[in-house]
Amino acid sequence: MRKNSLKYTVLALSLAWSSLALAQKKQDKMRTEEVNVVKSYTPTISDAFKIKETPSLNEEGTTAKETVKYSIFSFPVASTFTPSKGGAEDVDKEELGRFYKSYATFGGGNFGTLNAELFATQDLNSEEYVAGMLRHLSSQGGIKGVALDNSFYDTSLDLTYGAEAKELSWNINLGYQNQIYHWYGLPTNFMDALTPTIHDIIVALLELRISLESEAVFLASERRKQVHIDKMKAALDDFEKHISSGENDGTVKADYDFHIAIAEASENQYFVDFLKYLGEKIIPRARVKSIEQSPVNREDYLKTVHHDHVNIFNAIVDQDGLLARQMMRAHLSKSIKKFKQ
Repeated sequence: MRKNSLKYTVLALSLAWSSLALAQKKQDKMRTEEVNVVKSYTPTISDAFKIKETPSLNEEGTTAKETVKYSIFSFPVASTFTPSKGGAEDVDKEELGRFYKSYATFGGGNFGTLNAELFATQDLNSEEYVAGMLRHLSSQGGIKGVALDNSFYDTSLDLTYGAEAKELSWNINLGYQNQIYHWYGLPTNFMDALTPTIHDIIVALLELRISLESEAVFLASERRKQVHIDKMKAALDDFEKHISSGENDGTVKADYDFHIAIAEASENQYFVDFLKYLGEKIIPRARVKSIEQSPVNREDYLKTVHHDHVNIFNAIVDQDGLLARQMMRAHLSKSIKKFKQ
């Protein structure tokens, strides 16, 4: 039994070795291998590829073009087409205005207003000429409610002599003008022609000022400070400076400044605001320049006004309220009496 087992074992090993040998032979025939050969390389400058400075191009665009020779044979062709001729577009021309060498215009209006103008020119020869122009504008006045003379005249005459050559043009002008305007002052009988309405306004305003400024000056005598006295003194000096200068407007402003300074000295802002609301028209001379009839009358009147102002100022400085009130009432009453005459 043991011999058989050994036999079978030897046989099995023999078969296994034979199979292994056969498989090894088959595997040796099918095997492939890859061999990589690595070799060190050290490049040199001579091994570098050099580019030529002017490379040669071998393209179709650089090839020389062949010369093409041809000839045209022209022969007439029968046609019935006849081109039409174009015409210029018509342009509408404006008619030239008519120029006149002479003209005259006249106009009139209310209040006897006349406006006239006459121009004439005459050619003496191909180059020389003479021309003249007369202008006139006037009004007879007579505007209702205006007591001043309101008529005016403005007449002018211009003559011209000249020449126009190809290289030189020249002319000589001669002119005359006469103007009459009522701009300077009032007529001597202006107070007689003054309308009652203006008189009534001035008198009513003075009566209002008496009741207002009599109390203001009384308070100013009690409350005045040095700054108020300085303002009143400056207004008095300014008034006196304009008395003999012929500048009546200067005395109006100085007069107004004096009364405003008194209102400020009362330290009651309502007195100040009310007088400033009325403005310089509270001074009668600002409404009617009745004292400009003659320089003598004007200067005498202004000296009287200045004297009254000085008396009022002295009473305020002395803090005599009763005297200051009396002087202010007398000062304004003189103006009322003057306009009631």
